[in-house]
Amino acid sequence: MKYIKLDKVSFRYEDKVIFDEINIKFNTGITFLIGNNGSAKSTLLKIIGKKLPFLGDIKFDINKNVEIFYLDTLYVNSLTGSINKLLNEDVIELLDLELYKDDDVSSLSFPLRIKVSLGILLMSNSSYIIIDNMLCWLNKIDKELILKQIKKVFKNSVVIISTNNLEDTLNANRIVLLKDGEVLLEKDIKEFYTNEKILVDNGFILPFIVDLSLKLELYNIVDKIYFDQRKLVNNLWK
Repeated sequence: MKYIKLDKVSFRYEDKVIFDEINIKFNTGITFLIGNNGSAKSTLLKIIGKKLPFLGDIKFDINKNVEIFYLDTLYVNSLTGSINKLLNEDVIELLDLELYKDDDVSSLSFPLRIKVSLGILLMSNSSYIIIDNMLCWLNKIDKELILKQIKKVFKNSVVIISTNNLEDTLNANRIVLLKDGEVLLEKDIKEFYTNEKILVDNGFILPFIVDLSLKLELYNIVDKIYFDQRKLVNNLWK
């Protein structure tokens, strides 16, 4: 099993301590890193990506040079060239980019450039992936489509995605909640959502589908009820 393990990682910015010997393990699958603005999500991802100096240790399951597909604003803004040279026809069709396939990606809107970046990701065979605060630029349909594709294509990879929207986490395997550089929750998705008080105290409201299924006590009865609203409706109709 692939993993990224942070062991007593500390980071200081000028005179302020951002992280003080934190321990987190990111396993195979999708882990969402959530937290409000200022919770140090992006800082943590930069540390994992070796973009910032830090104290402590970050271990991978392999003992050789590790390449991380690091998708952030800098990556998106660095793309140039026509879409049909960056993406294959299948991905262009999947992401509904046919109208722009002859355009230079640098001339497109930022959300469209993000879609192209995610298309490049889907064509890769990356084992370690970081997506830093990109989902907020996408509409709900694109976001759902891409997250399902990531879950399908990279089921054997370590994927870490940062967001401040709890709705985004419905496709997660595991979720880590950060606040002011501290880990408040680090749990598999089914356990995570049961900590409603901690979430509410930190400004997060349970997604409707999760809240409803918990209230109906279907949590342990319906398999993966959180991830398919139509499945929930069908079960309720029965």
